[in-house]
Amino acid sequence: MVPKATKKLRYSIDLPFPISINGLYRVVRGKPILSAQYRAWIAEADALVLSQRIGPPQPLLTFSAAIFLCAAQRKRRDIDNLAKAVFDYAERVELITNDRACNALLMAWSDQRAPTGCRLVLWGET
Repeated sequence: MVPKATKKLRYSIDLPFPISINGLYRVVRGKPILSAQYRAWIAEADALVLSQRIGPPQPLLTFSAAIFLCAAQRKRRDIDNLAKAVFDYAERVELITNDRACNALLMAWSDQRAPTGCRLVLWGET
């Protein structure tokens, strides 16, 4: 059997500053639902991504990622609490198949690389 050819791709998208993992969901009658704050963030992210016109993506099966966050919004935040919303959004818009496929992750505070609050850079294979 001939192995299927893979394609190496790179995506870079700007997103609003992400919601902390602690604010993504709330529990109603024992079931987790998206919080109003998270739904608003998703709507803002959708509008921002549409304006970037990245075209229909080919989801990455395995990937590495860099997440740059606006340093001005650092305050007393734990940087690792901010990756979940970004990765879940990348799955939602089909840039990646699943965040479990991430081989490496770099997160950094940077005003130059995060003009809208957050920049996600993904590279990997389809």
